[in-house]
This record gives sequence, C-alpha cells and structure tokens, in this order.
Amino acid sequence: MIVLCGHMACLGITGWLLYGALGTLWVVPATLLHGFVIVHLFAPLRESSHGTTLKTRKFNIALFWLTGLILTLPPQFFRLEHAAHHAFTGDPERDQEMIPRPRGSAATCSTPRRSPISKIFCAT
Repeated sequence: MIVLCGHMACLGITGWLLYGALGTLWVVPATLLHGFVIVHLFAPLRESSHGTTLKTRKFNIALFWLTGLILTLPPQFFRLEHAAHHAFTGDPERDQEMIPRPRGSAATCSTPRRSPISKIFCAT
C-alpha cells in the first residue's frame, strides 16, 4: 500500500509539473517524466489482475480498473489476454507474448508482438 501511495503521489507531482510546464520548453522533459510514471502503472495493473497487490479482493478490483483506465487498456480485455498467455506460456505457436526468432535460431523473443520494439529486435 505504501508503494502504491508513492506511485500515486509521483503521478500527481509529475502531472502538476507537466501542467506547469505547458507553453514552455520544459514541457518536453515534463512529458517524458510523467510518461515514465504512467508506463509503470502496468505493474500494479498486472499484479492486481492476479489479485496479489492488496489485501482485499474489492481493492484489487478497484486498482485493476483504475490502472486499466489510466493506461487506456480495457481491464476485461487484459484479463482475457493475460489468461491466454498463462495458458500457453512457452508455446511459441499460441503464447501471444512470444515471437519466434528467425529460422535457424532456437531462442524466442519475449517482446510482445504488438510492440514496435519487436519489429526491430525480433524480426521474422
């Protein structure tokens, strides 16, 4: 709970900095800093989808929905996609979060398929 409160405080502070930087060149670093904090909301989203973030189920569900809405990642969609990942973990044919490496390579790329990074490092 302390980490979550700290994360929310960082979100508020960086949002305030971004608002104060509007109309100046400081908007660029403020946007990057705020974006960095927002991206890290994925961790509580993922953990609360498992029900392991907070002590009660109600609070886990509330956190799951709050972080999903902030990240514009529909929580129900994420839950289904993540469940499919767990069902097929390690299966390069059915695990949506794995990308087969080019032929001749035994390794797989763990970058999600939708990621722009996968197009660079995990080309097939």
